[in-house]
Amino acid sequence: MGRKLLGWAAVLPIVAVAAVGAGGCFLRDPTRFQPAARSVTGRPVAVYFAGTAGLLPMGDEPDIATALRRQGVPVLRVDTPSLFVGDKDRAYVDQLVDDSIRKALSASGAEHVALIGFTFGADILDTGLGAVPPDLRHRISSVVLIRPDPTVHFHAGPAWLRLHDVPDSDPHRTLRLLRGLSVTCIQADSDNLCASPGLEGMRRVSLAGPRPAFWQKRDLTAAAMHAVLFPAGVMQ
Repeated sequence: MGRKLLGWAAVLPIVAVAAVGAGGCFLRDPTRFQPAARSVTGRPVAVYFAGTAGLLPMGDEPDIATALRRQGVPVLRVDTPSLFVGDKDRAYVDQLVDDSIRKALSASGAEHVALIGFTFGADILDTGLGAVPPDLRHRISSVVLIRPDPTVHFHAGPAWLRLHDVPDSDPHRTLRLLRGLSVTCIQADSDNLCASPGLEGMRRVSLAGPRPAFWQKRDLTAAAMHAVLFPAGVMQ
């Protein structure tokens, strides 16, 4: 019995990495534009950097894209983990954020864009957004970071596989590059980037505390939608 357990312990990390890789391989296009379910004048287009890969959210990730589309907001969904199966660099992250914004604006014809990131997607969004050029920056209506991590790695996969890896980026530094934008940070625990001090004007939404998964998804969706439709003040 002991040997079997040790055998499974050796195999599990390989299975986990393979599962992440397979999730990316099965996606023909890791970015998908989804038009709004109804037309509402003046709505921005949203770019949603997902925390999981696939057609539907998995685990504790809420279906924010569907909720936004019902409110007249078209969405470009970026299956972030499927793009980071292998190690990437900072230039790749910067280009991904830039390209995603341009693609969303072009596909929708909207004047402004709301940017949303969930967990790993929030890490990538926060990292690359500071490098966005002025012609795109002035079209950003709001930035919503949901459960961003205090350490950032440019490689998707279970967090416990990266416990001893050196982080690829310092989100406490890159978050400060978002000054001048409307930023909402939604946290569900205390070990979170949202608790960073000295960021005046950033809207902090705390959903910490025990609650059923269904309620947490509902609350996360509601907070994200409010941040998109009613942006926070400018972060100083």
